[in-house]
Amino acid sequence: MMKCNLFLSVILLTFSFGSEGVLVKGAQWNMGEKETLLFFDVHNDSRFIEQEKQELESLVKIVKRYSQTAGILEKYFDHTVKPLHILIEEGTYRRSHETILGSLANYLTEEPLPFVIVENIEQRAASAAVVDLIEDFTPGFISKFTCNYRASSTQKFYDHLVTFQDVLDEYSLIDLYLDEAYSSSCDKVKEIHEEKMDITKYFYDKILEEITHNSIPLHEALPSLLKRLGQTEVPPYLKALEKLIFTTFSCLLDLYVLHRIVSIPATHKIMLIAGADHSRYVQSEIMGHLDAEETYGCGEYRLHKDTVHVLTPEELTSLITL
Repeated sequence: MMKCNLFLSVILLTFSFGSEGVLVKGAQWNMGEKETLLFFDVHNDSRFIEQEKQELESLVKIVKRYSQTAGILEKYFDHTVKPLHILIEEGTYRRSHETILGSLANYLTEEPLPFVIVENIEQRAASAAVVDLIEDFTPGFISKFTCNYRASSTQKFYDHLVTFQDVLDEYSLIDLYLDEAYSSSCDKVKEIHEEKMDITKYFYDKILEEITHNSIPLHEALPSLLKRLGQTEVPPYLKALEKLIFTTFSCLLDLYVLHRIVSIPATHKIMLIAGADHSRYVQSEIMGHLDAEETYGCGEYRLHKDTVHVLTPEELTSLITL
């Protein structure tokens, strides 16, 4: 019954793979010597366009200051300094203005920054492209997608070429990493992994059922398929499939982030910048189950509530310190 209710919830909700947003909550958690900063990003809220730009500028300045200060401490004061290891859900740039998720990595990697490591944790490219296409479908829409693409840390898929086979292959690729990470995990992490993977595999099986039941061709480019099947709107079963794909790959990203945070050594200060729900999962599962202690926090994120608070430069600075 629980799995049935989860499935119905997915079908009824509308989701978006967003790549723009503002940071509304930050928190520092310590697991012994291991320091982890969690930042909660709220995607695609038009109220915050100006704040998006300001936050990006502030964050670039703060991280560069961290790098400069770390260099001074190590050179002149013989301090052992922790590199700032930034894990960012780096989305494809899709708006007319710059944003943290779309642009931060470019600013931080355009020149060498000692003591700063930037790692893209986004694993969804084919799946995100498929969600984009189905969500944005309108009659005659095909031509505007010929140059659009979605990129992950390892792959790029152009919207006009992506297929459902690409989505299934992407699942296998991410699952392979997760299997390897699981095999080297401690028992507590394995328990967290198994619970999330049960849900993930349930939804993935539903994807395969929808594809088989509706005889959906795996190797036909999705725009071509949509043009054939939906002259005025997307068929309901493809809308259902979109929701299943979104949920399945969001769960995979949650697990990917979990294992990356666990595997990075305590000699680094970890900073996660990701969608609020991904950061919330990390906070509740990793921090909630691995004897972590919250040492500082600011801002607030509440599920299904209007979010009106944006982290100020002062709040960002108070979290990203040596």
